[in-house]
Amino acid sequence: MSATRDESRHPRLGDWAILIAAGALVGGLWLGGPAGEGNRAEVRVEDSVVARLDLRQPGTYTIDGRLGTSVLEVADGAVRFVESACSTDRCIASGAHRHTGEVTACLPNRVTVAVRGGAGDYDTLHY
Repeated sequence: MSATRDESRHPRLGDWAILIAAGALVGGLWLGGPAGEGNRAEVRVEDSVVARLDLRQPGTYTIDGRLGTSVLEVADGAVRFVESACSTDRCIASGAHRHTGEVTACLPNRVTVAVRGGAGDYDTLHY
């Protein structure tokens, strides 16, 4: 082996800079943590808001979508689909959502649910 090949195996200054920057990014994201827990859910059918649900008040809600009825359940500070008119049931499989900014949807039925309130109550920043 030549000396040139052996030297290429050792990290260089640029390699260390990339590792330190990546570590700082991961650490910052970890310390920032997830968005806070929301306190309400905004339910839309197509482009219209059809309900605002208080996540602190347990209940079951029926929402009429494009294909039929979706049933939402609010329990333990979270919202989830329990029934829907779609054939895939992916909305039901997505489980409960409680953190601000989380969105679940039954796309075939055109029903979306977004968790709002709490820390981080925004979806974009414009300058």
